[in-house]
Amino acid sequence: MRASIRREGDWFDNALFRWNWNEAATRITETAGPRLTEALRDASPRKPAWDHPERGAPGELADSIDYSATEQDSALRIEWAAHVPWAKWVVRGTPPHRILPHGPYPLRWTDDTGEHQHWAVNHPGASANPFQERVLAEKKTEVVDDVSDAVANTFRQQG
Repeated sequence: MRASIRREGDWFDNALFRWNWNEAATRITETAGPRLTEALRDASPRKPAWDHPERGAPGELADSIDYSATEQDSALRIEWAAHVPWAKWVVRGTPPHRILPHGPYPLRWTDDTGEHQHWAVNHPGASANPFQERVLAEKKTEVVDDVSDAVANTFRQQG
């Protein structure tokens, strides 16, 4: 997920000439970055504790979400990323597919009905969960307010 803010205008205009873009960009990053990161973490799906504990603890997706900000020329880019390899399958979903073992051993698992061994399993697929789009839509007004406040504060400080 990515958000970009671009400054435009005539730099010979006295007000824009006095405006401190670096300070405004820092303020935007310091307010919008943590706010959206927390909202994304809260909205990310969490698997139950009993579901494949060997594949990671519940909340692993949420814990992996962070943001980075880069300022280049006249643009501020804030990017949020989830640093688990399966995040794309949570967000986009998966079609039904066949799961095969890696190596010469069958797939094995134990559940309430006993132990199971199979050479292939048909996975029914998973529904997409674009939680990041929902969060961005919900927080859009707050982010716009953060940007407005940061710009207004830098103008106020410049006098």
